[in-house]
Amino acid sequence: MSDGSRVLEVVALSAGGRGVARSDGQVWFLPRTFPGDLVRAERRGGGKRWIEGQVVERIADSALRRFPECPLAGSCGGCPWMALQDSAQQYWKWKIIHEALVRVGRFADPPVAPMLAGAQRVGYRNRAEFTFDGTGTAPRIGFMGGESGNELVEIDRCCIQSEEANELLATIRAFFADPRRHDTVAEPGSPRRWRLILRVANATGERLVALREETAPFPHATDLAAALMASSPAVVGVVRLVGRPGRRGGVRALPLLGRDWIAERFVGFDFRLPAASFLQVHSGMTDALIQVVSQASGGAGGRRILDLYGGVGLYSLAAARAGARAVVVDADRDAVREGAAAARAHGLGQAVSYQHAEVGRFLRARPESLANADLVLANPPRTGLGREVAEALARSTGGQIVVISCDPPTMARDARWLVDGGLRLASVQPIDLFPQTAHVELVATFLRAPAR
Repeated sequence: MSDGSRVLEVVALSAGGRGVARSDGQVWFLPRTFPGDLVRAERRGGGKRWIEGQVVERIADSALRRFPECPLAGSCGGCPWMALQDSAQQYWKWKIIHEALVRVGRFADPPVAPMLAGAQRVGYRNRAEFTFDGTGTAPRIGFMGGESGNELVEIDRCCIQSEEANELLATIRAFFADPRRHDTVAEPGSPRRWRLILRVANATGERLVALREETAPFPHATDLAAALMASSPAVVGVVRLVGRPGRRGGVRALPLLGRDWIAERFVGFDFRLPAASFLQVHSGMTDALIQVVSQASGGAGGRRILDLYGGVGLYSLAAARAGARAVVVDADRDAVREGAAAARAHGLGQAVSYQHAEVGRFLRARPESLANADLVLANPPRTGLGREVAEALARSTGGQIVVISCDPPTMARDARWLVDGGLRLASVQPIDLFPQTAHVELVATFLRAPAR
């Protein structure tokens, strides 16, 4: 067309959640579109065979569309699939997992089970992370989104986080609405941004706020902490987080007021959850995930478990209650400490031991830990196991491996390394832990392949 745009029909969804269209042998990736949409789009980047597109007009809507509950859905960057029907979300997440295993993992017929989903589709998140921007006339709080994905979209209320967390957000916004606190403005061309993390315990309702600092102190942090602690008795602590973002176990929590943990409970176990420690964000489905892992493990009685990237050891504690013995390994010192405390408190201190270590280093130093395990559980970060760990598991483990993953492409890559090392992919169970988004959790079970 003369203006450079092109009319396209969206036919699929990609692993990142964008719509996929095809034209003249090229694949177009189109944000905020769904299969069945007919759109006019322009090229914004890409290569010879694939194009990053931008929709300039939606000509006809997909039959899979619905009216989203949140007016910012599709623009804030947090819930790009909220306008997609629930059944379609679950189908396409299953499809993304299946295609990753076929294309990335090179499995001809991967054993992917039907999606497991819960009834709670909104208000489910126990943790939300916002951007706090102090470069304008007044501070702004929101998510990074917009047309470019790098614009701050202000948020008054997030409908996928709990109402308790929205109350925290309202208190913080009211605190910074005071003109006396509008002194965070930076010099032109020098943005000042911080991260603001809200956590709410599902079982106890306790609330904790974390202020992530990277290059400068969070503005008015002490006064903000006092205002938050005074806003509700459920607010038990406000902390600073110091350290490299995105690295599990690499962040320290420094209390400003109150505690640096919240009390939480899963499958009958009480935990002190540290401010910076990893936990599944869908509290209502975490028990279901633990049950899936237990079923995939084929029973725990009498088994020796090596739990890698285990955090506070939820899976191992549940298995120990059924008679297993476990070693939990994680790089997060606080999670290891609190997991060990929970094990002692529940009379399982002899059955479950904890090791504070980076997994790759631990396996290099303790190769016998794999040989001695009947079952290896691994819940790596989004980047996956990586070749070194995957090959060590395949080479040294005589028993069963269960991998919990939140990223289908990296899981498919790791699965290929495990299978090439002599294991067999026995089953993959997808779980919809992240409704309204393209993200999905899965539990993959590997068994030792029979000798030929």
